[in-house]
Amino acid sequence: NDDDLTYCKTRFDDTSLATLREHLGAVSDPLARALCWSALWNMARDALLPARDFAALVLRFAGRESDIGVLQMLHAWADSALVHYAAPDWRETGGRLLAEGALRELREAAPGSEQQLAWARFFASVAAEEADLAVLRGLLEGTEKIDGLEVDQELRWTFLTPLSAHGVVDGAVLVAELARDDTASGKRHQVRCLASRPSDVVKAQ
Repeated sequence: NDDDLTYCKTRFDDTSLATLREHLGAVSDPLARALCWSALWNMARDALLPARDFAALVLRFAGRESDIGVLQMLHAWADSALVHYAAPDWRETGGRLLAEGALRELREAAPGSEQQLAWARFFASVAAEEADLAVLRGLLEGTEKIDGLEVDQELRWTFLTPLSAHGVVDGAVLVAELARDDTASGKRHQVRCLASRPSDVVKAQ
């Protein structure tokens, strides 16, 4: 399906797949590279490529992706692969690997770039280990700095969501954050954070 001229599913044979595992980042044409990614994702969804293998490809090559739309899609696919397609006994390991890779790419991305912001959001979406959550809290509170990363109000809520879900921050922090961002958007974010807290009482509300 060169140049994306038709609607179809592309399947890679073993030789092509082995080549992509080693050289996907060297595909210079952005459209051809995006088509390769799309085909790999379809193979993962159709159980022709293990979810952990797709995640490994994202970890190895997504940092070289120049198209911000494709990069954001890869992040969404990697997260979906982990949650919906990975073997249950690998999900914890997979989440840890994705978080490690996301933080590495966040630190190495061009300061102030769209890619850096995308990696920050992806890191927040997969952070679950104590050390990763500590990084998020440090970025939120200003004790942790990454060159070029502006932690604006939207990103603050992005970080607060996993921090709330893992019980790192309490309701008082969310009340204070709403006072900082007393807008319709801020109220929606606060409700989402409040609902994500790991409490039986919260879940029953």
